[in-house]
Parts: sequence; structure tokens; C-alpha cells
Amino acid sequence: MKIHNLKILPEYFKEVKENRKNFEIRKNDRDFEKGDWLNLHEWDGNKYTGNRIMRKITYILYENPVYGLADGYVILSLRPQTGENNYERLKNMTIDEMAKVIDNLFQNYEAPPNCWSGYGECKCDCERCVKEWLEIKTEPGDYFSIEYQAEE
Repeated sequence: MKIHNLKILPEYFKEVKENRKNFEIRKNDRDFEKGDWLNLHEWDGNKYTGNRIMRKITYILYENPVYGLADGYVILSLRPQTGENNYERLKNMTIDEMAKVIDNLFQNYEAPPNCWSGYGECKCDCERCVKEWLEIKTEPGDYFSIEYQAEE
């Protein structure tokens, strides 16, 4: 499972946040897979607004000219986060289980946009990145295999 860090314009961000827009049409340059997460960061065209929202990919329609989908593009079906966040999961783990999760976090989770250490340079050595990860609501087992991909 990967977490894809993506920009989204305010008018679309609002619709996703209010659960009226449950899909994204994206260039398939990230090897999207069912079960991956989109970390959508609101982008006003000049800068990040600081708003973000997580959505899980539940289905992918790959390039299909018959249905008007251009080559190299996909439609991603999305659903909101459900269940416990990672903080709640950690509270119920043994020390050994926590150590595995935290080690994986430090090895695989890259900085979100606007990270104080510089975009893409942080390897979760800042409090903000850890807090963001703790807020992610995942399915059982997801927290052992998180990769984080930054927007280019």
C-alpha cells in the first residue's frame, strides 16, 4: 500500500471533503493500486492552503478510449477513511508491535508539502509528520506497509 501525496484545486477539494465527489481522474504516472491512499492537499494554483484530506482507492478504471478515457489516464474510485486512526491502533499494541510500526514509519514515510524541513527531505524527524501519520485511518494491517509518495 502506498500513500500518494497529490495537489487538488479548492473547488474539487470541497466536493471531495463533503463526499459529493468520490473519484479522481489522474495521469497514471504513479503506479496507483487498489488499496492505496490519496493524501489530497488543497492547492490554490500558487500555494498549498494547509487543508488536506485522505481517501482510499477502491477501484481503478484504466485507460479506455471506448469510454473516453485518454491513454495514460485512470479514474480512481475513492472512499473516505473509516475505522480507527493509527494513534488508536498504537494504544492497543505491545511495545514490540509499536516498535515495528514506528520503525516502518521512519523508514518509509516522506514529508508532506510545507514540511518545516523542506519538501521531500524529511524522513519523519519532525513532530508534524508524525502527527499527520497518527491521524491516518487505515484498515487492519495497513500500517505495517506504508509508502509515501510526494507530488512532483
